[in-house]
Amino acid sequence: MNTIITVEEFKEFYPSSSLTDMQIQLYCEMMTEYIHELAGVSLEEGEITETLKGNGQDTLYLKKRPVTSISSLEGNRTSFDDVVINEYKNGIKRLYGVFYKGQDIFENTASMTSKSEIVKITYTGGYKYGAEGNVPTSLKYALAGMIQSYVDETAGEGKLKAYSRDDVSYTFKDSIERNQSFIAIIGRYI
Repeated sequence: MNTIITVEEFKEFYPSSSLTDMQIQLYCEMMTEYIHELAGVSLEEGEITETLKGNGQDTLYLKKRPVTSISSLEGNRTSFDDVVINEYKNGIKRLYGVFYKGQDIFENTASMTSKSEIVKITYTGGYKYGAEGNVPTSLKYALAGMIQSYVDETAGEGKLKAYSRDDVSYTFKDSIERNQSFIAIIGRYI
């Protein structure tokens, strides 16, 4: 499995870590899956198709970022000659006008159709993983920090790793969600 951060990169951030390479690899895989779950899509570069509804704005935001290329655009209203990747590489932008937003309450409103523009886009987006990839250093650092924080929190004998009593439980995921400084960094990329 390709991971957002490699074993070697983790070691650069935390050279005094007591983890073995195999343990680091396992944590990197777990963290990559967790981030993909948070984002709702893999952050690894690849092609994806989304169907979006017009929002009355000149920009529609896409899930898999950064957007690097558009393969195809289809829709129910107008041509897409004026659509480009926006300057932040997180969506598509109309150079002239907006993506039409209708009322979408009923099919006919006072005998007039008022449906939003539907855009089906196939595009390539995401980051290249690995040592030669383009994952931002701050995202890698946040993942390394989350891994090391979890390791520090659960290290040593007698430390609680998970528990459940009645309707209260504590797990790895709860621990990560409490680590808000790292989550804030990750939030910029998903």
